[in-house]
Amino acid sequence: MKGCVVIGRFNEGSLDHHDIFKQMVERLTESIIIHIDGEIVYINQSGAELLGGTTQDFIGKELLSFIQEDYHQTVQDHIHQIVVNDASVSTSEQVIKRKDGSTVEVEVNCNPLQMENQRAVQSVIRDITERKKTEKSLDNALKEINALASPVVPILNGIAVLPLIGSIETERAQQFLDHIPATVAEQNIEWLILDFSGIINLDTYVADYLFKINETIRLLGIETIITGMRPDLAQVATQLGIKFSIKSFGSVRQALNFIGVRG
Repeated sequence: MKGCVVIGRFNEGSLDHHDIFKQMVERLTESIIIHIDGEIVYINQSGAELLGGTTQDFIGKELLSFIQEDYHQTVQDHIHQIVVNDASVSTSEQVIKRKDGSTVEVEVNCNPLQMENQRAVQSVIRDITERKKTEKSLDNALKEINALASPVVPILNGIAVLPLIGSIETERAQQFLDHIPATVAEQNIEWLILDFSGIINLDTYVADYLFKINETIRLLGIETIITGMRPDLAQVATQLGIKFSIKSFGSVRQALNFIGVRG
């Protein structure tokens, strides 16, 4: 027939289904491990390569001996849920140990499997090392961008301005809390002016982080002042019930006058 490709003719009754499925699993690029009562009873070629050995190196070995200790309880809990409840568990990230002692970050999906009269667990394992490296690189890049986007700018001896620019999400606010106190302490700052004039959004989460920043640096003996609170932001703050206990001025110049700088 047009559009069809004949790949061969066979007698279904003559097929060895066990052999066919075994070949399919062996040729998978994903790692497959089957274990019973914590003992590995099957591992495909991809799994053996991931663990840094041959299939015979792992058959009969304890599964936990190839799992980093921090994840032992998680693995045991998953196995218990699968065996007792005959239910799959959610995909989890773990760290496995290779034969040479090195480690690999992986994503594991486990499902129940019946082998003759025994309840087994089938684990499908994916190496996510490159993905985690990419995520870490992106996270580091984001932190650098945020640090550049909102730098602590010294303007006079003992006085600095933190211009809050753009949209501040919870993650970015947390990064402020992580690095700003150390930065102002290193620069011997006595007064830190938080300038809101370039900020786009304001919500209770952002306000909460700003309070935390304020309280943290106050413990370091540094005073904070808010400037540039636009009418629209002030209205949002009122609607959300946000009460700023930090002294506020319309502009950086007014804040400097309050501190005692003239000119």
